Amino acid sequence: MQEKLFSYIDPSPVQSGAGSLKNRSIAIQPNMSVRGWPCQAGSLALENYVALEDATAIECLRAAGAILTGSTHMAELGFGLD
Repeated sequence: MQEKLFSYIDPSPVQSGAGSLKNRSIAIQPNMSVRGWPCQAGSLALENYVALEDATAIECLRAAGAILTGSTHMAELGFGLD
């Protein structure tokens, strides 16, 4: 099941904050940059791209205590096309 849902699974997810999302596992779409994770957005053109820094939304999730478990599969660039 996980290999069908996730395109990347963080081998060692870390909880970083003590906010309202403490102990909540969050899966991210691969069009959002998470430092060190693949960020291909479902596109072959971005197949080997690895994010260099966290997106602002990711920083907010981490600050709120979310545990980022991995990124999900998505249609190319989120257009819903296969």
